[in-house]
Amino acid sequence: MFNTTYKEIYSMFPNKPYPVHDIYEDCRTILADLQIEMFNRINTQLYKTCHYNKPRKHHEMIKKLLIEFIIDNKDSKIVSAEPFELNLEAFYAIKQNCNISNNNKPLDEYIITYFEDLLSNISNTLTNNNRANGNNPIINYIYVTQRKDGMVCVVGKSHFKYEFKGNEYKLVKNQEGDLFKKMDEDKGSGKILSSLYIKDNELKKQYSTCREFLDDYLYTAWIIPVLLNEHATSQLEEYLGRYLINQNVPILNLLSHTFK
Repeated sequence: MFNTTYKEIYSMFPNKPYPVHDIYEDCRTILADLQIEMFNRINTQLYKTCHYNKPRKHHEMIKKLLIEFIIDNKDSKIVSAEPFELNLEAFYAIKQNCNISNNNKPLDEYIITYFEDLLSNISNTLTNNNRANGNNPIINYIYVTQRKDGMVCVVGKSHFKYEFKGNEYKLVKNQEGDLFKKMDEDKGSGKILSSLYIKDNELKKQYSTCREFLDDYLYTAWIIPVLLNEHATSQLEEYLGRYLINQNVPILNLLSHTFK
């Protein structure tokens, strides 16, 4: 069962409740509870089926789906054959240490190193694109985040700025995009998670504040850079969200790809 998919697991359920479309934004917390329940049911079935390390299996299943999405949308100016993985657990741990020491250098180095690898992998595409369209130092990207147990949290989009420096493409400092910013407790996914934290006594025992909970929530991000303008990137973000939903993937902020 190594190649188990969300659809295969979902098909094993005797009853198949699935989220209602066209729900209003202020109902997203209710919808998140339903998605978590669905994810837990999938986890139970996943363990019965293959006794596999569940977080790692979700990691593998999501990566596979994203590669399939890239293949299916090869004409959408996606610049890589696979998504770029970002270790958010390490990112947030470094960020916390930097806040304690009041020294952002390790965090800056982590971000710079990450983008050095990403940019080196797409450098030929950037060069060809710049020749064809003039120098455009902004790259839009769509992304998917997962929490520690493997559940998908958000399908989103952002952008980063780069420059050609010393015969290499480099990230412009502090221009890595919203994915790298802290979650706002009063907006989007942060608001949903804050609502979950308030009513969960076990979470309150584990985390003394909601801020601490939010900063320890995400584990992995998958970044897909594209050579598209903002509007076209938004469309591709929505296609990705719909694609994952059609694959029966539980998503904490189910409508994150539709609210702009």
